[in-house]
Amino acid sequence: MNNDLEDARFRAMSLLTKVFLQHLSSLTKDEELFRGIWLGLLDFMDRYINIGRGETLAEAIPESLKNV
Repeated sequence: MNNDLEDARFRAMSLLTKVFLQHLSSLTKDEELFRGIWLGLLDFMDRYINIGRGETLAEAIPESLKNV
């Protein structure tokens, strides 16, 4: 079960970064909106990296952040 939860977190984080990148040009038009979403994304990643006990999530989050 724990592995399923980590897999779900990994997929959620991956999807979130893809959506963020897909809409990046629209987001950068409004500085306040961009800042709020960017900080929310970083907060989300920070929580997930600290919650996750498995190596998969701990390695995947910094890698996703590099891609952003």
